[in-house]
Amino acid sequence: MWNWPGFNSFMELVGEENQNAALTRIYSHMKPDGSFICTLHNPVQRIHGVHGERVFRGEFQLPGNKKMILFSLENYDEASKVINGIQFYELYNEQGVLELERQLDIQFSLIEQEPFERMISNAGFRVVDLYGDYNKGSFIKESSPFMIYLLAKN
Repeated sequence: MWNWPGFNSFMELVGEENQNAALTRIYSHMKPDGSFICTLHNPVQRIHGVHGERVFRGEFQLPGNKKMILFSLENYDEASKVINGIQFYELYNEQGVLELERQLDIQFSLIEQEPFERMISNAGFRVVDLYGDYNKGSFIKESSPFMIYLLAKN
């Protein structure tokens, strides 16, 4: 398992023009023997949790016996293949009392496998491997939560 996953940050780039520009820039800064790990949500799986209702996303232990609870409310724009929504953060102290609430507007792209592979090829990358999870499991389009690409320069 990798210790520093990218948490799908590439998907924060909305629009193919921005995505292509980023890939070209990343490629230009890589050493000839360098590699680039790009993590994406698998759209086939990620879209299941998008239905305009508040959804529990996780509970996370924090230092000092505190915890954070994360919810989100998301909508999908089919035409642009973009998810828009809000993340809700609740911070509880060591006694379980709510101390802080925050909201964050979110927007990210869902990028299908074939268009992404076309983009990376056009930028000059070759696929070294494709994983379906952070444990380097095989990518299975129908069931893997992620598409984690290990890329190298051609």
